[in-house]
Amino acid sequence: MAEELFDIFDEKMNHIGIKERKEVHKNGYWHKSFHCWFYQIEDDNLYVLFQKRQHDKDTHPNSLDITAAGHLTSGEEPEDGIREVEEELGIPVKMSDLEWIDIIPVSYAGDTFLDREFCYTYLYSFEQPLSVIIPDIEEVSGIYKIPFQLLTDLFKGTIKSITIEGYEYLNDVLASNQMEVKITDFVPHSPEYYDIIFEKLSKILSKLEE
Repeated sequence: MAEELFDIFDEKMNHIGIKERKEVHKNGYWHKSFHCWFYQIEDDNLYVLFQKRQHDKDTHPNSLDITAAGHLTSGEEPEDGIREVEEELGIPVKMSDLEWIDIIPVSYAGDTFLDREFCYTYLYSFEQPLSVIIPDIEEVSGIYKIPFQLLTDLFKGTIKSITIEGYEYLNDVLASNQMEVKITDFVPHSPEYYDIIFEKLSKILSKLEE
């Protein structure tokens, strides 16, 4: 299989070339990605949906992450990233259904890579039962929903763990599941990144409480 090609950029988002995926991550070139956060409103409560990454992912295996996300390959626009939602979750979504958040620069250094992304980030109000989501078993091991207030308390450090509910592949069968998680079970995006997402969600919660 041919290696994916990414457009690469300087820190001011000026296009400077095209490189293979492995070289982009090895050398820390800036590139673009698509992020889509699902949220649910049930009985005036706000929930955020997280995917659980598969155990064999090369970065952050078994961690809870953005509901659906992926890189933009060379020549693609943010609108092309909408495919990630259906590919990862089996849910067809239109770009017009998404709410724009921002382009968020994110940088993360691993043991063998430096991932620098300009993240085109969106919200999506998911109005169906969680059970209709059928994750791609090759990429996603489960899908969980978390009460927003508990999520923020966990990230603030006022509580050490929370119990979350959702669906996960157990012996390759998607089944309801419950588990206790700590802050270390989430992909370590920068605090600034989470702050932007949580601020947007807080505004939605404030409208519910009016």
